[in-house]
Amino acid sequence: MNNKLNYYFLLICFFSWNCNNFNQANKNYESALNLYEIGDFNSSLTLLNAVISETDDSAMLAEAFYLRGKIYSNLFKYTESIESYDNALRYKYKNPSLIYNNKGYQLQEAGKFSASIEEFNLAISLDSSVPIYFNNRGFSQLKSLNYNSALNDFDKAIQLDSNYAGAFNNRGILFAILNDYESSLVNYNVAISLMPNYKEAIYGRATISILLNRYDDALYDLARVIEIDSCFGPAYYSAGKIFFKVENFDEACTQFINASKCGVLEADSIISKHCK
Repeated sequence: MNNKLNYYFLLICFFSWNCNNFNQANKNYESALNLYEIGDFNSSLTLLNAVISETDDSAMLAEAFYLRGKIYSNLFKYTESIESYDNALRYKYKNPSLIYNNKGYQLQEAGKFSASIEEFNLAISLDSSVPIYFNNRGFSQLKSLNYNSALNDFDKAIQLDSNYAGAFNNRGILFAILNDYESSLVNYNVAISLMPNYKEAIYGRATISILLNRYDDALYDLARVIEIDSCFGPAYYSAGKIFFKVENFDEACTQFINASKCGVLEADSIISKHCK
């Protein structure tokens, strides 16, 4: 009888210990999530590593590895991010299509476009209702010079979400590459109408206006980009080229100097030759 009581006591202690461990892991995970949301990535990582070491609960481990993958992504540590996402898949993360999409994005950021397309394919095979999966795959297709496939993906993304400004912007980029400038402008205009402060789309529209010799339109858009982001170097550089072309050399030099301060290395040689 005493042996049975000892057995049950040990059993209760075992489950109590597991429960306490799970509760602590859950608290650490919630704290890690809060730290991630305020941008304290290193502190969040420390807590997530503690969660991973102190629990054997599969669902908790999947969440912890997934969040760790996102953090490494924010820290531009692509290899570590992909490894964490793979671990999240190993522990049966609740939304595997999202994992494949995120892995594809990491590979895309690392310039591995063919590999990223394979991950986006997996994401789409699991869930073909998510616009961003098509948009992301389209961008990798664009970078791989697969223009027809890219256009099909951007079209599909817009079909799924007619307010998807990013897909319109990417379609604007694609049409610019294909020298279809008017179609490019149409898409940039839609993107900007959906997101008035979409600086990349506004800058894209400015580059098309330059190609069409619509300098006033271009300068207006470039000034708008700089208003949104005061150190968007390419906008200063493009404005400098316009002013140089119309022989307003003083203003051109001012723009090139600003471009250089914002990291545009191409401006340095122009400054050394033409600006005093």
